[in-house]
Amino acid sequence: NDSSAVDVLDNLVKLCPTCHRALTPGRASKDLQLEIIQKQLSSRPEVLNFVNSMNKTATSAQEYVYSVLK
Repeated sequence: NDSSAVDVLDNLVKLCPTCHRALTPGRASKDLQLEIIQKQLSSRPEVLNFVNSMNKTATSAQEYVYSVLK
């Protein structure tokens, strides 16, 4: 919710256009979306660290990202 915390280049991950479209809610299966999310979380340690710092729930980082897709 704090755009100053998330709108930082270090917190961004690159997605190809196909994966970007697939992460739009309802455009791909949940399994595919979770697979894409997991690959991004595994891409760099700082990505997972950032997600974990934003995740205030008991869910996994992967499930947290999936739950906040807009």
